[in-house]
Amino acid sequence: MVPWCLCSFKGLGILAMKTGAKKKQSVSELDHVELRSKSTDERFSLSAILTDSCGFKDLFVHHEIIPAGRRSSSPHAHSRREEMIYVLSGTVIAHCGSQVHELGAGDFFGFKPGTLDTHYVENRSAEEARILVIATNPKGDEVVYGKGSVFRRV
Repeated sequence: MVPWCLCSFKGLGILAMKTGAKKKQSVSELDHVELRSKSTDERFSLSAILTDSCGFKDLFVHHEIIPAGRRSSSPHAHSRREEMIYVLSGTVIAHCGSQVHELGAGDFFGFKPGTLDTHYVENRSAEEARILVIATNPKGDEVVYGKGSVFRRV
């Protein structure tokens, strides 16, 4: 089984949907928090969670700004969380196991759970990149970081 999928929807806009949100919101109005590694203090992307304002429990969506030369996270894998990224602007590199894919605006890439093929996204370009991360939010998800061999709850 292949632990990833690669597709392109070049030029496809993001459709607005009715949600449980109490008011219309713009991503630019949300507070983006800089993510950092707890073990190395490496600076990662700036992230804003979109689904909190909708009260969703099983869906997790966040907007990330990945400055030039940074990654979105440390390499990791999930036991249960299905995760995909959609590139809004810029160019990123999606890493999944030993595979590397360059993605641009309109491309998306999925990471399947239950494999120890770690994944992460990086921005090797000189310009910032913006992505949406869309994921399930299952109970009991365990995560492995780096090239570890066991999942652990976080």
